[in-house]
Amino acid sequence: MKKDDPFEVTQSDVKRENRVAFSEVPKKNVAIALSGGVDSLVAASLLKQEYPDLFGIHFTTGYEAVAEDNVMDIIQNLQSQLNIPIYRIDLKDIFEKKVVSYFLETYQRGSTPNPCIVCNKKIKFGVLYDAARNLGADLLATGHYARTDTAKKNIARNSIDTVFIDNIEKKSINTVSPEHIANNSIDKRSWPDSAPPDHEKQIYFQGKVLIDKQSRYVVQEPVMLLKGKDRLKDQSYFLSMLSCEQLRYALFPLGNLTKQETVAIAAKRGLVPVHKKESQDICFIHENSFVDFISSKCDIPFTPGDIVTTDNKVVGIHKGLHCYTIGQRRGLNCPGPAPYYVKTIDMEHNRLIVSFKEELFEKECYVKNINWLCDFNTLSTSSLKITTRIRYSHSGALSTVIPADNTDTLYNAINVKVIFDEPQLAVTPGQCAVFYDQEQVIGAGFIE
Repeated sequence: MKKDDPFEVTQSDVKRENRVAFSEVPKKNVAIALSGGVDSLVAASLLKQEYPDLFGIHFTTGYEAVAEDNVMDIIQNLQSQLNIPIYRIDLKDIFEKKVVSYFLETYQRGSTPNPCIVCNKKIKFGVLYDAARNLGADLLATGHYARTDTAKKNIARNSIDTVFIDNIEKKSINTVSPEHIANNSIDKRSWPDSAPPDHEKQIYFQGKVLIDKQSRYVVQEPVMLLKGKDRLKDQSYFLSMLSCEQLRYALFPLGNLTKQETVAIAAKRGLVPVHKKESQDICFIHENSFVDFISSKCDIPFTPGDIVTTDNKVVGIHKGLHCYTIGQRRGLNCPGPAPYYVKTIDMEHNRLIVSFKEELFEKECYVKNINWLCDFNTLSTSSLKITTRIRYSHSGALSTVIPADNTDTLYNAINVKVIFDEPQLAVTPGQCAVFYDQEQVIGAGFIE
């Protein structure tokens, strides 16, 4: 199976984002992604009041819990309730390639995947947004419990919006005079070596990022990702790997509502969700367990092997390493003076390494492929005090983040080291580490 990094920047990604970013006249045509659940249903109902040309998109992945023949019945049901046009988009092939393959490959590497984060990045705000644009939309709304906001003091290094300014000469960036730079506090900086070619050169002017595009200067206004009002339902964690370009064209109508308020609005407006149950963490696994799903999809057979302690004592036999994740206790069947937990998955030697709970705590971890969502001033330092969530259910831990690359500041860091104030339980490779400054997501990446 070909390895596919879901967060690798490809040339097609760059072209798509540039096409979006330099749209000359932003419009207010909105599409809403509709699953049939109460959240997207209420989100659509709220948006209708502000956007009369609202239309819906129902995308299929090939893993729906309903029969193929019933998909159109769902769409017709939603259309009759919302009185808006709804289009069906078939994303079976790309979903299999970008989400399911990533899920399987991550398990085969001995890590624990987070397919919802990949789906939001590559599917919902990737190819689905492209489809929405092709249908005439400029913004894509979803039923996520999160918020976005803009603030002129926070400029993300990859946020883009199109605004023309009059007080800068219409010249190439490379020919801006030193006097002009001095007089206007322009600070010229470059991206790290891994940045896409189209984004190599940029200028900071009065706290805003400028890019020369066809002899025009484009001001990049900031966009911030914030926690949703409902702390129990907040989904900013799952949106943390979206680029600022993607967040710029995202709408989250439920961000200032609680789940209880959403359900109350649905009842008041007579909206009946097609799917009564809350969506599952892994939407493409229904009847089968994770283990059965992985076994049925993978070409590589998983074989039993030794379960060993951290001092290399054999205490049992595992069923196949795909059956386990870091911190797991159940299903080990290893007697001992205290319960054993999975500490390490050793794919190279087909061993499951276990320990007692107190040995699961880690003081630090490394995080790769960082997606920064904060301003240059925040990142122009060699260390930053933040709150880190190491999984969705994690409440967050005070920590310090420092570059793990050969860089002086976090601004140019692609990989970082996170040092926790207090050791954290079951830091799991493959899961997303999301960095917060109070309400705001300032960055995220994947635990190594």
